[in-house]
Amino acid sequence: MSDRSGKTLAGVRGPRSNQLDNASSAMVLEGCTQSQLCKVFRMDRRTLADKLAEANVSPCGNRSGHAIYYIHEVAPYLVKPLYDVETYIKKMHHNDLPKHLTKEFWAGLKSKQDYELRAGMLWSTDDIFERVGEAFKTIRMSILLFRDAVERDTVMTDEQQRKITQMTDGLLNEMADRLQEVFGERHGEEEDDEEL
Repeated sequence: MSDRSGKTLAGVRGPRSNQLDNASSAMVLEGCTQSQLCKVFRMDRRTLADKLAEANVSPCGNRSGHAIYYIHEVAPYLVKPLYDVETYIKKMHHNDLPKHLTKEFWAGLKSKQDYELRAGMLWSTDDIFERVGEAFKTIRMSILLFRDAVERDTVMTDEQQRKITQMTDGLLNEMADRLQEVFGERHGEEEDDEEL
């Protein structure tokens, strides 16, 4: 379509548009030369050549005596990722790593654990058992002293004393059951490991 002056309104017309389409199709479907890749990825030739060599990407063929590369094969090495690389690596499963990095992965996790232990951000299971045990011993003693203080300082009927004793004993038993539920299974696993 053109205006009254004869200029096209929708872009290039005629055989030139077919030439562009054919060139574009060749780039997308058959591959790009390094010069074309420099234009597509807005990169200078030396940087592009270094990145291709570093990634060890092989040409997919030749066009007019020049090596050509599939865009989808070179793009991951030429484009900066849109995601945070550190976050991506953290979310990776260790089986996705190359075999030569597996040892470094586990060594890195161990170093991180050691650091977090020293910084107090990570506690060993034994420390948790010890701290929780101490806390609940203090709570248990406070409950027993509370009951004794009420019985000593207040005139109560036998029924009231039985009710307080029943309630405090129920509370202590419930706490013990909950501790066993939360930590008992893990503690039992450790004892089984020690027996082996």
